Amino acid sequence: MDAYLLWDRPPNSVTPFGPEYLLDASKSRQSIDPNHFDDPDATPTPSPTWIDSQEASPNQGWVNSDYAIFRPTPLVSPWNQPLVDELECVRMHRRLTRDAHSEMAYLRAASAVKAAPYPLKALDEMQLKAIKGIGPKMITVIQQFYEHGYIPEAEIIRNDRAVQTMFHFMKLHGVGPHMSERLYKEGCRTLEDVILTGKMEFANRLGPSISLSMLPDLLRPIPRAQVECIRNDILRVLDGLVSNAQAVIVGGYRRGKELSGDVDLVVSSSSEESATTLLHALVHSLRDAGKVSHTLALSRHTEDHRLVDVAEIVYADTSSGKQMHRRVDIVYAVRAYLGAAILAWTGSSLYERDLRRWAQTRGYSVRAGCLHKRECGLTMKTSFHKLDCFIFSHRNW
Repeated sequence: MDAYLLWDRPPNSVTPFGPEYLLDASKSRQSIDPNHFDDPDATPTPSPTWIDSQEASPNQGWVNSDYAIFRPTPLVSPWNQPLVDELECVRMHRRLTRDAHSEMAYLRAASAVKAAPYPLKALDEMQLKAIKGIGPKMITVIQQFYEHGYIPEAEIIRNDRAVQTMFHFMKLHGVGPHMSERLYKEGCRTLEDVILTGKMEFANRLGPSISLSMLPDLLRPIPRAQVECIRNDILRVLDGLVSNAQAVIVGGYRRGKELSGDVDLVVSSSSEESATTLLHALVHSLRDAGKVSHTLALSRHTEDHRLVDVAEIVYADTSSGKQMHRRVDIVYAVRAYLGAAILAWTGSSLYERDLRRWAQTRGYSVRAGCLHKRECGLTMKTSFHKLDCFIFSHRNW
């Protein structure tokens, strides 16, 4: 599995790089430091390979880039995390109000701030402006933070009980900003209220009583050890179906989170059958083994020859000594296309967005975990080595 390593734990000590590098960015060709660890708002740690000089800063380990995929970023910033948290608070509010443009501005700024390898407090306006991802509006917001110790708008958001309640609703699978606001306007004030309305897709599939009984389990964070136990159980079942089975934990776990909300797993094998066929066989075998209590989403079993397919299940985990219900997404990828599937399901929403944006500049698109050539629609075989060269060395396929 080493060939697919996208994340590494942080080094014991980190030496900050001074802001004097900001205005000097893009003047030398440097390799990316592989020892940085990942950020849920940015990018999995790239391999130690060369990137184009226009994206590189003069010091190793920090990349001043418009693209999150090129920025090695810590899970928690040693220097600027309080500022990141404030920006994230406002971003979530923008998501709730469905102001997509402003939400993206705050998301990019939070990601850039978290990636910066030194405190931003001492930076002047010119130096802040030189950090890609921080625009004029964000400079004002950052200056407010250092003046007050918080962002005034974030303080208002935190003290708004209605907003905090709607944020709470959005923790439920399938509840987005629009649904959250509608539920609040209809009188819902607790998660139980939301489920009993019957308007949630999750509750519709399982029924209100079953959903309520599972709710405490589904909201409880999953430790890394439990995530690994679930992966091992699923891999054992897959081993009984196909040869050369492989299972890679992606999502927040692969980005370094100690606790996950659900489990994202990319599986594969040397079988030449379609992803849909093998995914159906795997889910049915897991159900027969008592490991799947409910199936939330699974493609219809037709003669569909998909290269990548996804099943959403409720997994009955017994690794802790008692049965716990966990949300698990299983992504089956045909072996030749495994690299792109791992990348697509490892990164955060910003990472995935910037991966698609970068691919478009090279004449490709990323859809459903596959890399496609836009000119002819050809789906590219994606070994991880070729992806590494394509993304981080800016080489053509």
